[in-house]
Amino acid sequence: MNVSVAIIQLRRSVVTNGTILTPHDYDIFVRDEPSTSYSVQQQDTQRTTVGGHRVASTVIKLPSYRVTDCSVTLADSVLSELTVKTRSAFRRVVAIPLWDDDGPSSSARIAPGTVLMCAPVLAKDRLSYPYARLENLARLVNMSMQTPECLDLQTMHMIIRIEE
Repeated sequence: MNVSVAIIQLRRSVVTNGTILTPHDYDIFVRDEPSTSYSVQQQDTQRTTVGGHRVASTVIKLPSYRVTDCSVTLADSVLSELTVKTRSAFRRVVAIPLWDDDGPSSSARIAPGTVLMCAPVLAKDRLSYPYARLENLARLVNMSMQTPECLDLQTMHMIIRIEE
């Protein structure tokens, strides 16, 4: 089973005084990886811009890994993997449903057996994830609507689900 993990951190500049938080107030760890489809290399298409830059040679993805140990619960497996990768203790992880109650639409491009887990992190926690960087949730939502070629298809769907 493949697990994508959204490590969500409240921004340090946000003051929680009872106001409603928006996507601008959260950051998510993302990775830049070569453009693939379900971890299989796509045919290399050389699209270029006017300036000669390649378009979408790398895409933004959520950190993910494959769960092979079935002796523990999925949440425990994700918590132990995050502890190893980040050298930090997480309090909890929460599964986020990828679809509403009626199931996937015919245009859904999520690989079978993929699960989205959310790991909330406090703003005061200093956290690093190998080969990942923090990106604002609102910016990722805008990218998924305006420049979808910059995001992995699965990640784009997952970012929209997190924002909802």
